[in-house]
Amino acid sequence: MEAVAISPRVDNTAITFSQATALAVKSISERQLAADLWDAIRAFRKQSEAEKEATCRPLKQDWEDAKKPFDEFIKECQGHESALQRKMSEWDREQERIAREEQAKIQQRIDAQNAKRIEKAEAKGIEPILKVAPVVQAPAKRIETQAGTTQTRAVKKVYTPTNLATLMRDFPQLFDLSMSRFNALAKTGMLDGRADVAITEEYVYSQRA
Repeated sequence: MEAVAISPRVDNTAITFSQATALAVKSISERQLAADLWDAIRAFRKQSEAEKEATCRPLKQDWEDAKKPFDEFIKECQGHESALQRKMSEWDREQERIAREEQAKIQQRIDAQNAKRIEKAEAKGIEPILKVAPVVQAPAKRIETQAGTTQTRAVKKVYTPTNLATLMRDFPQLFDLSMSRFNALAKTGMLDGRADVAITEEYVYSQRA
């Protein structure tokens, strides 16, 4: 196998990193050294980024191609699952509504019967024997499937914000600041002069051949 030549810069990364860590810029020569080290480390990074792209890009495409049929099937399954959940939910809700109506009718009938029992018992001076309405069964919360598993229905509260302005006012901790949007807004100058925004200056360095 042919030997692979290693760039002196790449071969010296550990030394360069060590120098950069230990460097304290307190003189013109050390400032020059800082620039040289920065230039070298930036070159290391650019080289590594290029090698990463060349090595990983084909692997990423292979990954995308290999997982595509699985993703499509999984997405189709999820679509059917969601549709079936919606259909089951609609049925169960309707059955619960019917059960509540039937329960109310039975309770109304029992209350009328109990009122007559109370009236007759009071006329006789005895304690009335009251009837208790039977409980109308709503849809079962547990269903055995053909595969032998058990499907269980539970109730989950779903919260949806309707007024973000009042939520942000009362619960600011709920909202994460998007620095990308913040910086994009800052570039327009709309944040200049605000007491709640600090503006400082820092140097930005570039590299040219």
